[in-house]
Amino acid sequence: MDNEISTKVIQSILEHNEIQQYLHPDIENRLPIRVVTNNLIPAHITIQKFDKPVLFLSEAPTEPHLEIVTFKHKGDFIEFFIRYDVEGVSISGIASVEGNKVTLTVFDVVES
Repeated sequence: MDNEISTKVIQSILEHNEIQQYLHPDIENRLPIRVVTNNLIPAHITIQKFDKPVLFLSEAPTEPHLEIVTFKHKGDFIEFFIRYDVEGVSISGIASVEGNKVTLTVFDVVES
């Protein structure tokens, strides 16, 4: 999968209205946003959130982080599942890919 598409999907997820209430940029150790990729997305993605670069990590840090559990490209769709344990939230959905355009067609946030 190409970096540009992965970048657009992750950016769309991080910008989605339904998860903004969980990101808490005002709380200590929440910035920069950290994403553990589990090698499911290509390296060298560059995204900004709250005017800071998002850190993509291969291993879980001690600080709060989102963890990509599933990121599967199936034809014109990408299925994803992301955990944000510090908030007790999971995010799942499907992104539709048409050329270079990405649309989140399914987006669910579940509190555990």
